[in-house]
Amino acid sequence: MRHLSVCLALCASLMLGPILAAEPDEQNFLKLKAGEAFDAQCNLFKQFERNFISILETDYKAETAIYADWQSGMVDEVAYQTHLDGLIAEANAIADEIGCRPPAAPHVDWLRSQIVPLLYTDLVIAFDTGGLSDEEKAAGLTYENMMASHYGENWPPAAEYFQADAARQLREAQEQDSAFDVLPDFSFLDDTEYDFAESALRSKAARTLNSILFEIAVERQDLHLRPGFGERGGIVEIQGAYNIAVADIWRSGETFALLEDGTRIHAALTVLPFGSIRVMVFGPEAERLAGGGVSYLLPEGPLPEGFSSETEFYADPAWRQSASRFEATLIDDPCLGGPCFELPYDTMTAIMRAGEGRLAQLVFRENLSTPLPPPGEPNAALTPIRPTALFRRAEILAALD
Repeated sequence: MRHLSVCLALCASLMLGPILAAEPDEQNFLKLKAGEAFDAQCNLFKQFERNFISILETDYKAETAIYADWQSGMVDEVAYQTHLDGLIAEANAIADEIGCRPPAAPHVDWLRSQIVPLLYTDLVIAFDTGGLSDEEKAAGLTYENMMASHYGENWPPAAEYFQADAARQLREAQEQDSAFDVLPDFSFLDDTEYDFAESALRSKAARTLNSILFEIAVERQDLHLRPGFGERGGIVEIQGAYNIAVADIWRSGETFALLEDGTRIHAALTVLPFGSIRVMVFGPEAERLAGGGVSYLLPEGPLPEGFSSETEFYADPAWRQSASRFEATLIDDPCLGGPCFELPYDTMTAIMRAGEGRLAQLVFRENLSTPLPPPGEPNAALTPIRPTALFRRAEILAALD
């Protein structure tokens, strides 16, 4: 998809041209890092666009000769990383020299032209899946209008190309799935690693659309999403006036099933500067939580005997029997425009103590009188929470001390 015949990508490449003295196989990686450096200085992308940069970076690293040499053992990892660091330094030097002035535009446009095919194809698949609320549809159209305004007459043929490519991806996924006569049941896991091809495509597309809806909700509160500064760059923050961090993002771009009837609830899990966890509800069904509650269930201690993995434990009634229950408090704060809940302060301590591999569960109830499922009932309908991002955040903060 990156070899488009439409001018969307071609025009940006022609305006930008080769960068410095990088080898041809390194040009895409260097251009990407330059665009990223301009964004760091000038805040030029939405966070839902930035989410795709790491995917592109992986691809562009793999195009380089130094990557092939590293994979084959001709150079070691230190030499490989040192070479990449040199390219990143070149990219940063370009951004430092130009700054937030008009000559930066071709660099930014080139990177955006690489992101658009991935992002827009996801939106096409999300709309094809159906079941979207009016607010979700409006979020998708917001992005399309943004691109139509940016690319002008080049947008219609590009959009048509992406729509055809989305149809191709779905068709190939369906063909791949049809090759299986008997499919094992991994429905209790919310992880694309275990999804089959079509389900994985549709789940990823839904997360992309949800990330746009989330960012719209953030900006309606006069806040914005942006990676942290300097060494905190690996943490996405909700920032307020003067780019001061209001909260760090733990999880966003997803929905949770309301316990009573399975309605999709949009919510972001965030961490405040002093360490408390907030659950910020937004979106079309947010007000259903106005009189409800949020519970965080987490088994503590080692994996019990008789279970070979966390996923096996999670699927067993013993999981809920052994889970500690942390009840969130509804707080008087607008957060993202919907109800906002704060988990007890010791929830973070319990998560860190339980370990990165331990699955937890976030339960949303419309009515506090609705009981949690009994221990004997399977966990299939409720999404497991993986704390991986919290542990990455802890590592970044520990390195700053």
